[in-house]
Amino acid sequence: MSEKLIPKPDLTKFKEESRFITTPDELGNPRQAYNLCAQISGEITKYNTIHPHEMLEKTPQELLDQFQRGLSVIMTHQNGGEPKAIFHATAYPALSDFQAQILGFQVYEAGSVITMPEYRNLGIGKEGSDRLVYVIQDQCSQIPLWCATNKQAKAFLAMTHGAKMVGADYYDFPYLTNLTCTCRNCSELFGFSCQYRRPSAFATPEIFNSIKVMEGNGHMFCTLIVSDIDQSRMFESVCRRKSEQLGLGSVQAGRIDVDIMNQISNFYQKLNEQ
Repeated sequence: MSEKLIPKPDLTKFKEESRFITTPDELGNPRQAYNLCAQISGEITKYNTIHPHEMLEKTPQELLDQFQRGLSVIMTHQNGGEPKAIFHATAYPALSDFQAQILGFQVYEAGSVITMPEYRNLGIGKEGSDRLVYVIQDQCSQIPLWCATNKQAKAFLAMTHGAKMVGADYYDFPYLTNLTCTCRNCSELFGFSCQYRRPSAFATPEIFNSIKVMEGNGHMFCTLIVSDIDQSRMFESVCRRKSEQLGLGSVQAGRIDVDIMNQISNFYQKLNEQ
């Protein structure tokens, strides 16, 4: 099953009629905000029928909750009538406010990133993702550490070339992996051994630099992408040190399994109980 070829819009007219918004207050009424989120939710579902397991399903209400918290960027197009969703990206905080305060970091996962089919390959995804980063940086009181996972070469290139993120090895960052590997059908958090994760041997700078847009949709190993390798290492170090202070021992790089993920989950839980 493949996506149909859809004619591209008139760019000049499209840009005049489109805008990025970050809060429901920028719309005419609350119903429009929900309708936009319903469009986005439907497009994610449609995308997953063609590319199974690539995106987590989100209900309109889940997306609206993110939007109301100021954690999303939506591009809308309006030429009379109701606004149409063109692009969406949101930041999912992985830590509670209390955990972030203790660790000095907030980890954000860029998720639910989607551009409507007829508006793809126009640079909208790059611009929208950049805007999301700026929005979060303005409101985060800790060090914002961004991460994402994807299985598409095209998405990988957009994030590494556009948003200037970098490919990373899951096995070097077990504390981050615990926060990002949350798929219910394959994650160690749910008792599995993930078969989609990029092996360490294929997570080197040389390999990442060689990734190109492949034919078709460019499927590849599920790949960890971070905003900054050094800050990611710092986050791991802070987590190990704090875990040892709590008498829980610490997890070193190099191994990911059910026991390791449970140990790290217990650490994050203990942070909330202090």
